[in-house]
Amino acid sequence: MSGFASMAPAQRAYDPNVRVSPGTVRAWHGKYQGRFSVTYIDADGASVRKQLSRAIDAKTEAAARRALPDARQDLKEQITQRLVVENAYPDTATELGGYMGRYVSQREAAGIIEPTTAANYRASARQIMRHMDPHKALADVSAADIRDCESGLLVDGLSPETVAKCFRFLKQVLAAAADEGRIAKSPFTRDLRPPKRARREPDGLDEETTQRLLRTVDGMVETPLVVAIRMTLLTTMRNEEALGLRWGDVELDRAALEGGDAVCGTIHVRNCITTAAGKVVEKGPKTAAGRRDIPLVRELAEVLERRAAEEFGARGIDDSAVRDEYVLGTPGGHYYNPTMLTREFSLFAKQYDLRCTSGKLATFYALRHTAITMMVRSSTDIKTIASIAGHAKVAETLEIYATTDTEAKRRVAALAAGRVAAMSHAAGGELRP
Repeated sequence: MSGFASMAPAQRAYDPNVRVSPGTVRAWHGKYQGRFSVTYIDADGASVRKQLSRAIDAKTEAAARRALPDARQDLKEQITQRLVVENAYPDTATELGGYMGRYVSQREAAGIIEPTTAANYRASARQIMRHMDPHKALADVSAADIRDCESGLLVDGLSPETVAKCFRFLKQVLAAAADEGRIAKSPFTRDLRPPKRARREPDGLDEETTQRLLRTVDGMVETPLVVAIRMTLLTTMRNEEALGLRWGDVELDRAALEGGDAVCGTIHVRNCITTAAGKVVEKGPKTAAGRRDIPLVRELAEVLERRAAEEFGARGIDDSAVRDEYVLGTPGGHYYNPTMLTREFSLFAKQYDLRCTSGKLATFYALRHTAITMMVRSSTDIKTIASIAGHAKVAETLEIYATTDTEAKRRVAALAAGRVAAMSHAAGGELRP
C-alpha cells in the first residue's frame, strides 16, 4: 500500500474526497477496460464528476472482472495523489507533496516551463508519492528515503528511464527548497545516482516495409493522415512538429518547382501541437535545435500544393489567405488532434501489417526513425542529418542511428573487403608490410 493511502484523514491539508464506482468491464480493441464513474471535490470546493477508463491486463472477461476491484483502488489512489499535488496550498509548502505541487505550479505560471513539462513533472510527483509520504516534512526527507523510493518504483515495474525522471525531478525540487532556505541542504549526495537507463535502439521500418508503405499511400486519397505520413518520411519531423506546421511556415520557391528542381523551398519548424495532462497545447519546438529549417523536396511540395488547393481552396502553398491555417488541419484554424493522429495511424498499421525491425507494430513516431535511418544510409554527412532531424548534438545522431544501421555496416564491411582484395592483388596476391 502506498504511503499516502496509509495516512489518517486528519493529516491532509486538502481532502478531495475521491469516490469511485464499482465499475464495469468492456472489451476494447482486443483487450479489456474497466469503466468507472468518479466524483471528487476540487480546490474551490466544487463537486466534479467524470467517467474514466483503465486498461486491465486479462485474457478473459471473467479474469478482467476479478481484477476490477484492484483497478478501482489503483485509480482512486492515483486521482487522490494527483489532486493533492495539483492543489497544494501555502500552508503545506513545507511538506514534500505540497512543495512539489507548488514548485511545478509556480514555474508553469511564470512561463519557466512548458505545460507539457509541467504535466511530466506532476506525473513524476505522483509516482514519487507511491513510496514517499507527501506530508513528510521537507527537512525530514533523507537519502535512505530516496533510495527506498527508487527501489520501490523499480519493483513496481516502472522502466529505469521513468524512475530516472522521477529521481531528477525530486533532485530539482529539493535543490530549490535548499536555495529558498526551507531546508539546510539537499539530501542528495554523490553516491545517490539514478538507475542506469537502458540504451534504446531506433525502431523504424526496414526498406522493404517502407517501400510497401509508400506503394500503399500512393493509391490512397490524400487525407491528413496520408499527408502526415509522407511529410514525416520526407522531412524527419516529429509528430507534434508536423501537427503544428502552418502554411505560413512553408516557404515555396515556385520557380524551382516549375523548373523541376529536386528541392524547391524550405519548411520552417517553429510550432508544435501536443497533449499535456489530457489537454491539447500549442508550444515551441522540443529543444533549441528543434527550431530549424528543412529543405522542401519536390515530391512533398507537389503533395502540399494539391492539399492547399483541394482542402483550403487556396491558389497554392504560398497563398497569403491561408498562411495561419494548419497544414494538416481543416479550414477555420482547426488542428489535427494529436490523439487522433496516433490512433488513426495505429489502425492503419494494423490494417496493413506495418511492423518495425523489432517485429512490433509500427507507431507514427517510427516514421521519424525510418526517415533518419534512410538519410544515414544515403551517406549524407552526419552533421547535416543532425541539423535536419533537430538533434542538439551530432553525437546523438551518430550514437543512435549510425551505429545501429545494419545495411550501412554491411556496405562498409563490403567496401573494406574490396579494398583489402585490391591491395592484395596489387601486391601480387600477398599482402606485404
